[in-house]
Amino acid sequence: MSDPIVILRRVSGGLLLVATAFALALAATGKEPRALLLAGMLWSLYGLSRAVTSGFLSPAMDWFGGLLGNGGTMLRARGHSEIEALAAQGRFQDAAERWYREAVEGEAPAAAMLRRAELLAGPLADPGTAAAELTQYRDLPRRPLSSTEDVAIGLALVELYERRLDDPARAMFELRRLLDLHPASRHVHRIRNTLMDLKERRSGDASDTPETTR
Repeated sequence: MSDPIVILRRVSGGLLLVATAFALALAATGKEPRALLLAGMLWSLYGLSRAVTSGFLSPAMDWFGGLLGNGGTMLRARGHSEIEALAAQGRFQDAAERWYREAVEGEAPAAAMLRRAELLAGPLADPGTAAAELTQYRDLPRRPLSSTEDVAIGLALVELYERRLDDPARAMFELRRLLDLHPASRHVHRIRNTLMDLKERRSGDASDTPETTR
């Protein structure tokens, strides 16, 4: 594994978990009552280290990479004040239709489809259509997708499948697809961290499921 963020996350997390387990074992002996407090502090540090590596370092690297390599596709989608005004007024269906028209006729169709998907999955409460439209556009884009656009659409699909459609298998498939197609992307840290978080959530859900039969 060559990703330094993932290596840092696993090494620091592993060391803190081992230290926490040692402190708990020491507290269980009753010889050092302050060991329980130490275990709580170490567990808090473990959570903080995960938050820093996943929530700050990785996005910061993506942001910095974006400053260096963004071709400006997403920036061209800005300035659509009329569409944004429709959404601000609560006219979400009208705004979604305008974004679709922008995807058909505008200069940044991928960005427009992503904005439309946000409205469909959010205030319009139709995540299934959002996922279907993004998948269809990704497979048959009006213009060839850049790696940045393909990653953005893929991560949006992951969010839809995992958070809105309760389909973790599809979310996992999308993440692995992104890693296979864009192993050197500046977004690889975010992709890998998202995949790791998804695996951990799934394993946590499985361990919390009560045994029903023997």
